[in-house]
Amino acid sequence: MILHVSDDGGATWQPERFLCRCKGIRGQFDPLIEVVPDTGDVVAVWMNGFRIQFARSTDHGATWSKPTWIHPDVKWGDKPSLAVSPDGQDVYVQFNGPTGGDAYSAVSHDGGVTWSTTKIADSDRYYFDYGGAVLPDGRIVFGQVSFSYTGPDHAAEGVQKDPRVRVR
Repeated sequence: MILHVSDDGGATWQPERFLCRCKGIRGQFDPLIEVVPDTGDVVAVWMNGFRIQFARSTDHGATWSKPTWIHPDVKWGDKPSLAVSPDGQDVYVQFNGPTGGDAYSAVSHDGGVTWSTTKIADSDRYYFDYGGAVLPDGRIVFGQVSFSYTGPDHAAEGVQKDPRVRVR
């Protein structure tokens, strides 16, 4: 996973910086990067295969902490979404997981050192997270879309923009 940094509003870019030179990993996907408002630290989540990783940089992305697998109690995770508190101590990642795409939340209250994971939806729908935020009053919100595999031969099906169009 590579980070590009600009100090001049995008006019020029510094050389590539690796978030993780994770040896033996065949694929890295779905990177999300946030700047912690109060500290300027940079936090990132991404997937090594289907294991969602977290790392932090305290020097504007020049170096990174050793990646942490945030959901070792859940077999696999996909499509992570990230939200961080203003001081960077509370980190929230929602993702879909192995039981038909159920929604999960991984939470750290020590800046990403330790994590706990909770299944937040148990249904026949497949969930995808699309953005999260920590609100000024401390509430955490995430946007999600979901669909079901109720089409012919258990195909995905759901209404898209035009109510007459079905996804199959």
